[in-house]
Amino acid sequence: MKKIYFLLFLSCLGFNVFSQTAASYSFSAFHGSFSSISSSGTVVPAIVCDDCTQTSIAIGFTFNFCGTNYTNLSACSNGWLSLANSSSVSYWNYSSADVVSAGMLMGYWDDLEGFTSIGSHAYYLTTGTAPNRVFTFEWQNFGTWSGCTTSCPANFQIKLYETSNVIDYIYGTSSYYGRT
Repeated sequence: MKKIYFLLFLSCLGFNVFSQTAASYSFSAFHGSFSSISSSGTVVPAIVCDDCTQTSIAIGFTFNFCGTNYTNLSACSNGWLSLANSSSVSYWNYSSADVVSAGMLMGYWDDLEGFTSIGSHAYYLTTGTAPNRVFTFEWQNFGTWSGCTTSCPANFQIKLYETSNVIDYIYGTSSYYGRT
C-alpha cells in the first residue's frame, strides 16, 4: 500500500488557503499492498460512467481539512473527492475550473471513466470505532486517459482518518503503459 500524506496542493501553487502553508503539511511514501473493500463497501453506481458525480456521501465522522470540519463529501468518476460536496464534473487536470474552494482530494485526477463491461465499481466504507475511524473510497477498474479505456483500468483509494485528519492515497494495479 502506498500512503501519501496530503501535501496541500494549492499552497504549493502559491495560494494561501485557510492560512495553511505547505510547510505545515508533510508527505511520506510507503510501499505495501492494495486491499480492496469491494466485499464490504457500499456500492456507488452513480459514478460508473463518464464525468459523473455522486454527492452527499456520509464520511461517518467529522473530518477536519484546512481548518474546516466536514461530514459529507462527493465523489467523481474522474478520480477525486470533494469535501465541499461539489457536484461539478469539470475538475480534471486539463480543466481551468477553480478548485480552490472545493476541498479537493485528487487521487488520480484525470479524465477517467467507469465501464460496466470491464467491471468498474466504486465503493466506500467507514471502519473502526470512535475516535479512530477510517473512511475509504475506492475506484475499481476505472478506464484511464488518452484513449486507454477497457484495456488498462486503474484501481486506487483515498482514506480519511478520524482525529489525526491524515489522508492516504493508495494505488493498486494498473496496466496503463505496463504499470502494475
